[in-house]
Amino acid sequence: MEHVIQQKECTRVCFIYEDKTIEFRKVKKGRVAESYIPKKGYVKDLFNSLINEEKKQKIKQFEIIPNYCITVNPRISMFTPPQYRKFKIKIGENIVKFECWLPSMVQIFKGFDVMTFAVDKLSKEYITENTTLYTYPLPNLYNNGSMCLGAASSFSILDKSFETIKKLADEQLFGVDFTTEVHSTYLFNDLIRLYNSMLYKDLGKKNVHDKWFSNFEMNKVGTFKEIL
Repeated sequence: MEHVIQQKECTRVCFIYEDKTIEFRKVKKGRVAESYIPKKGYVKDLFNSLINEEKKQKIKQFEIIPNYCITVNPRISMFTPPQYRKFKIKIGENIVKFECWLPSMVQIFKGFDVMTFAVDKLSKEYITENTTLYTYPLPNLYNNGSMCLGAASSFSILDKSFETIKKLADEQLFGVDFTTEVHSTYLFNDLIRLYNSMLYKDLGKKNVHDKWFSNFEMNKVGTFKEIL
């Protein structure tokens, strides 16, 4: 069953472990912080309210925040590690096929807007407020992370699961052919050169970081905190 996201402010989280122990933690600025001991009777009241709500709605499921989510408040943001992708770019009347390694991706969502950035981290655990975000090296993307949609469709994140949001964002970015009309960082010939250098599947995720962020001058947009 698909779970639904409700955009509410999260101030506390509850961890339930396999040994049936429970841990409560505070949430500060969208990130899980220190543990705390709730007031007496809070846990009982909490679970009684959940049971009553389940009875009321017959079926009530709660969405587990997937490990690719960086934040869910005040904005939903998601992380994608380096990926080997196939895509097409329309050059004049011709469609040119590419397949290559692309750097790690951070996407930030608000309403109908999706902002896509590159990040020099191989795992979301290394992303902090001060992590630098870069223009993602694909056509149709502006320096501010927004996309020239063209034939692609916009979508709203309201009442959609995390899984659906991530799937729709991927389809929006890679589901249609790119064009050469928009790219603020590189000339198109430079992009082709970069793609060709990322062609080999055996390059591996660990070497993608060095290739993109050491060998080429990536355009810095701002810190994760500033953009969020």
